[in-house]
Amino acid sequence: MEKSKQTMELYVQSDQALDLAQKHQVQLLIGERKFTLQSDLENKGNQVAALRQFLIPSLLVTAIFFFFFLIRGQQMIALTGDFSISSTVTSLGVISGVLSFAYYFVH
Repeated sequence: MEKSKQTMELYVQSDQALDLAQKHQVQLLIGERKFTLQSDLENKGNQVAALRQFLIPSLLVTAIFFFFFLIRGQQMIALTGDFSISSTVTSLGVISGVLSFAYYFVH
């Protein structure tokens, strides 16, 4: 089976075409009944959103971790066993992962 090559003609305003011609790559975004041309340089906002998805939950969990052991009054934190770094990091990681996934899935 041969692949068929599909082409599409786009009519772009001259000022937008000149701006896009100076960029290296152009993306065609297809939405509901709308086609939009945008350069790759304008698509950097997704990286900030992706960074927020990991940075905010990890900072919150880190604060919870330190406050938990601060309230307990523990000066030394065990590496293994009950109330240790390993069990707390695992538990908080699972909880924050499930909550982050649920939030971004619903959002």
